[in-house]
Amino acid sequence: DQPDGLLRDDDDDYYREDDDATSDYVSMTQAVFSPSSGKRGVASRLVLVIYYVNLILVLGDYVLVMSHAVRAMVGGQICLPTAGLLASILMFAISQSNNTMALLGRTTSIISLLCLLVVIGQCLYSLHHSPTIINGNGNNNDDDKSNKSSSIWAKLTAIGSVGFAMGSQKLVLNIRHEMKDRQQAPYSLAASLAFMGTSYTVVCLLATNNPPELLFDAIPSGTWQRQIAGALLWIHVAVSYAINSQAICSSLDRLISQRILHH
Repeated sequence: DQPDGLLRDDDDDYYREDDDATSDYVSMTQAVFSPSSGKRGVASRLVLVIYYVNLILVLGDYVLVMSHAVRAMVGGQICLPTAGLLASILMFAISQSNNTMALLGRTTSIISLLCLLVVIGQCLYSLHHSPTIINGNGNNNDDDKSNKSSSIWAKLTAIGSVGFAMGSQKLVLNIRHEMKDRQQAPYSLAASLAFMGTSYTVVCLLATNNPPELLFDAIPSGTWQRQIAGALLWIHVAVSYAINSQAICSSLDRLISQRILHH
């Protein structure tokens, strides 16, 4: 029997559509500050702008990383803008293949995680077996870092990189909203965030004292290992792009639907 308050999707899994108030930070802010008016107040509009700007910047960062991955896949024979264009075209297949985060959280995410683990393993191996790392500009990494480490922009970039790496926490409500058993959400999300934080710490400890700015650059250019790593990195980032893309698309869909209903 179908449980009360649940709908059934094409895979015979149940999901809810009657409680959008906790579907993301935008909906939650509106439910807290203007629950009865149906209109967005100042707080809701502010969160809406921050939420969308963050998602758009994250998607842009993913395209940049995919550009490096695609460039590595073809052996560095194309420029970065061209690689970015190819990466943007290639990622559409994954972005359009799954219309819910629940579908993306199954086999697709497992494949993405395995690809990432292989790439990180390659990077760490190269760091410990390549005494001199040459960055994307063709300079020695030691010399390049000595020129940039004291710059305020380098410090701000480092802080921004940490924010980018940990930015997936903004999707916690989105993930919880599509879980079949939301009572398990605190335990599942706590385990996931603990695993993610531990993984970042372990990688930082294993990355030696002088890793390149982009860890992927630890893999020597012009090698078949870098080409394989580029393909695997593209798969991982394309899935991450699809997850964030689904979040912004579902939010826009609810926003437009609300406008239509109120007009």
